Amino acid sequence: MLNKIIRTYQNTRLATIKKFTNQHYDILDEAGFLDDGYISKKIEGLKIEYAKLDNQIDVLLLSANKDDYTKQKIATLLEQKDDIHLYIAFLSSNSMNSIEFAIQLVQNQKTDFCLCLEALYHFKQNREKDALDLFEKYFMLHQDPLDHFLINKIYGVLLLRYNQIEKAIKFLRIATEKRPDDREVHQLLLQTYEDLGMRDQGKIHQKILDLLGDD
Repeated sequence: MLNKIIRTYQNTRLATIKKFTNQHYDILDEAGFLDDGYISKKIEGLKIEYAKLDNQIDVLLLSANKDDYTKQKIATLLEQKDDIHLYIAFLSSNSMNSIEFAIQLVQNQKTDFCLCLEALYHFKQNREKDALDLFEKYFMLHQDPLDHFLINKIYGVLLLRYNQIEKAIKFLRIATEKRPDDREVHQLLLQTYEDLGMRDQGKIHQKILDLLGDD
């Protein structure tokens, strides 16, 4: 049992180190990603916490004590590392440039969030119906919107294109709350409200666009 845990740990660690250091997948170097200071700061903190967990596991693996408590402690630390993987995937997938990285980071985890990551990937590959189906599958399982800018934005965009207007507005409005400076979402909401004759609502987004100015 312990040997299996050690092998799992070593394989996971090597794969993660490769992802963190490979220039192609270093999310902190992605173009435009550093503009979101909150996300980059959170990821830096998670990487530090991840290294601490690695150190704790190293100490336990090198210790002479191989009892059940040690095995359980290692298993618990590995679970905490998986939680960090998932959190980093959640944060990094707010950038379309980092979707592949996020998918690879959680590819061995059983989490419904992978449906959203796959949906974003399909959208990126211009497979919009596949993306919509995956989003719908996720939100059939989980009723509450995610605290995630890009998922709300892209799902809202797809809902608009498939004429689910009321539902689209809900998700696009959440997207504006997560990233108020995204002009595209405000423009979509402005046009949608104008098409519905809801000019007072549209004026709110027009004012925001005026404040944001030109790109």
